[in-house]
Amino acid sequence: MRKLTLALLLVCVMTLCMPLTVYAADYQVPTAFPKGFNAPIDETKGVAVGGFGGGAGIITHNPVIFVHGNTRAANDWLSVYKYFLSKGYTPNELWAISWGYNSLQNIDANDENIGDIKNFVEEVLRYSQTINPQVKKVDIISHSLGPTIVRKAIKVYGLEEKVGTHVMIAGANHGMELCTPGINVVCDELYPNSPWVQALNSPVENPAPIKHVTIYDGTGKYDKAFLGDRIKDSPAIKGGINHPINIEQKLTLAHDDLRIHPAAMELQYQSVKEDLIEQGK
Repeated sequence: MRKLTLALLLVCVMTLCMPLTVYAADYQVPTAFPKGFNAPIDETKGVAVGGFGGGAGIITHNPVIFVHGNTRAANDWLSVYKYFLSKGYTPNELWAISWGYNSLQNIDANDENIGDIKNFVEEVLRYSQTINPQVKKVDIISHSLGPTIVRKAIKVYGLEEKVGTHVMIAGANHGMELCTPGINVVCDELYPNSPWVQALNSPVENPAPIKHVTIYDGTGKYDKAFLGDRIKDSPAIKGGINHPINIEQKLTLAHDDLRIHPAAMELQYQSVKEDLIEQGK
């Protein structure tokens, strides 16, 4: 009985000594944006962009914005969002945007959507600064068409000082052999060595001070967007931190798996977790 009493006392003391913290497990994944967040108008559809994020918690990391690929939506990132919550991020540090048409009947191009990325970055920063005035940058994790849209938005709108780390997953940074001119609007941009691709990568592929990270197949066997030796390293960035994850970790991840496989999610987290900021006074 004495041992049991001491054990209970120890538990009580430890509980009283613990700070009153809201733990990741207590957070729910939001289904929309919070009150006070002004969702930008989608420049292709003329209505507010969709997505989810924010609404609870402090901000001690750069807020992370998840950017999906062509014909997709913000829900592509639900698994990754939950993974980041499990690692200690709060909803106010995590945002997912739905840009474009989310429809196979309406293929989206890069150039027509870059304004949505710029406006979303600026609104996440504005909202975040109402919670922590020390927030100066966001981190971005993008997939598929997302990397080239984000890179073009950074280039056109001069967002270099507003983005800390850009993690690019399976992006066509040097084009796709699936594309030839005339197939659709995005292929007109992204066929290998196209004028659009050349302009995107000039004069440098990794403009300072952004940290550029890539995650991709690397074998030329498993991601159908980059099959074969000639195009297998298209997602890599010169001067960036490049992870051909199927080679590094002896995996066989396909295009979507590169976003949601546990090893890929851990690599995304490791790439941004040190982007810390002081808590607002």
